[in-house]
Amino acid sequence: MATLKLNNLRKSFGSVDIIKGVDLEIEDGEFIVFIGPSGCGKSTLLRMVSGLEEVTSGDIWLDGERVNDHTPFERGVAMVFQSYALYPHMTVAQNMGFPLKMADASADEIERKVRSTAEILQLGHLLDRRPDQLSGGQKQRVAMGRTIVRDPKLFLFDEPLSNLDADLRIEMRVEIEKLHKRLASTMIYVTHDQVEAMTLADRIVVLKDGLIEQIGAPLDLYERPANTFVASFLGAPKINFLDATLLDSDVNSSKLALSDGSQIALPIAVDPSSQGQSMKIGIRPEDLVLGEGDFTVPFQMELHERLGPTSYLHGLCAGNPIIAEHRRRGNVDPEEARSLGVDAAQVHLFDDAGVSVKMTLGAA
Repeated sequence: MATLKLNNLRKSFGSVDIIKGVDLEIEDGEFIVFIGPSGCGKSTLLRMVSGLEEVTSGDIWLDGERVNDHTPFERGVAMVFQSYALYPHMTVAQNMGFPLKMADASADEIERKVRSTAEILQLGHLLDRRPDQLSGGQKQRVAMGRTIVRDPKLFLFDEPLSNLDADLRIEMRVEIEKLHKRLASTMIYVTHDQVEAMTLADRIVVLKDGLIEQIGAPLDLYERPANTFVASFLGAPKINFLDATLLDSDVNSSKLALSDGSQIALPIAVDPSSQGQSMKIGIRPEDLVLGEGDFTVPFQMELHERLGPTSYLHGLCAGNPIIAEHRRRGNVDPEEARSLGVDAAQVHLFDDAGVSVKMTLGAA
């Protein structure tokens, strides 16, 4: 297990800056997830931690030791890649034991660690098989086993489930979570899948354009996003944004006008000097209901998407596309869905720069 500290870490390829100054501290035993869109730098950052990518500037500290110039082996880290990268001519046992063989471990030690790891990953009955005799999920477990046998200080996962189908992704996600609880090791996991991030992480690091947008526990980021980017990146379906103009504000509430002229009051304090400025109101689909709420917003339904006990109502609100979650079975008559009730305590407000305005009532 290990602690990790990144100090003003930067990476450039020629004149192109990929990582633009990242500061991060990871505690012993934490499960950290790097998430962000393609090209945000999350995999590059992971490779810098592993030693596979050279640091342009800044420092990497592992257990209090600066490791910028250490090889991956010297750092004591192990990485699970998106590709299984198994040797096709070797059995499962040979694939898992290969790192130990390269480290000149004894045959007895290799056998003991391979069998112990195979028991953890439920691979004991597959040790004599070769990769072409395994399913995708089994291959990924072998790739994970190859890292576990080394007893690394730090586990690194680079989108390990991307090649699996939907059912296997769920199965392997659960297996990785169980593995972390069993080993209590420090793990960093890269993904673009917000479901994986929300379910696995102790803390999520949201990246955009080589910079950290926000760090926090999954529910903290979901319920208190720092800006519109974080708010829209976490949650499926995505959060709804309504264009609005600030009319008035005091220490307890704000009055805003939607683009169709309708007015709403929110339990959010905004600097009165912002009066007349454009803002965005963020409302998640589950906080919109057919019927009464703290206030209502106009709604023009265009599509009812049925997914069993839960369905989604797609439409427009004051010219903005919007999705509402509907938890009752049966059809919804568009003529009866002319407005949606809103839970005001769950509403988010963002200023004209996209930065969150904090709640003054009903929120920390």
